[in-house]
Amino acid sequence: MLDLTEFAALLSLDALLRRRSPAALWAGAAVALLLTGDALADIACAGPGHAVLAALVMASCIELPLAVVCLRLGRDAAVRG
Repeated sequence: MLDLTEFAALLSLDALLRRRSPAALWAGAAVALLLTGDALADIACAGPGHAVLAALVMASCIELPLAVVCLRLGRDAAVRG
């Protein structure tokens, strides 16, 4: 369910960025919050051994960098808007 929420938030961010809306700042922050929470939940719920290693790799290589990108996109849209 969290993945669907993340997907919907990413679509909202995309729509706001295309319209060059200053509201993209809030959408970017929401996506970043969802991605960060998902990364933390994945790490906390991972079992020992390879599962926690996989969760750490996913968080550090995909989810957290994407959260930073969304924050920057939202900030840039707010500055331009």
